[in-house]
Amino acid sequence: MVGPDWTQKAEYPSVVLESGWDESMQQLHRDAQLWQRGSGGEVCVVIQVKFYRPNDENRMRAKLVLKRTLPGERHVFVEPYDIFPAPNNPQENPSISFYEFYAGDCPPGVNTEAGITLDLASLRDIAGREMRACGSQHA
Repeated sequence: MVGPDWTQKAEYPSVVLESGWDESMQQLHRDAQLWQRGSGGEVCVVIQVKFYRPNDENRMRAKLVLKRTLPGERHVFVEPYDIFPAPNNPQENPSISFYEFYAGDCPPGVNTEAGITLDLASLRDIAGREMRACGSQHA
């Protein structure tokens, strides 16, 4: 992997995490646009986690959305994933490539196609425990 002598710095982060409780999904979408367009495409991935307030039965919904751009481009690819309720047909776990992490400028020896997988089952488990601790249930 990359040693401590890798000193390349970027003006913007290549991956951003946003979560929303009080913000609407529309506002989170605007936030992602601001990151990706405002950075001139240097922000390659915006990860958004949206928790919806409990309904009348005290059940909550949650959604994960990845918004991707290629370094230096403006077109955005949107990947939605249902956390709660869990889909009947499980979705493939999303991943973020090292190419995206390094905004296309990987250090020598790093496999650009390798990356980090985001485990949806683990996210469901952790989010479900937190919801129950707050007195809510997932849908």
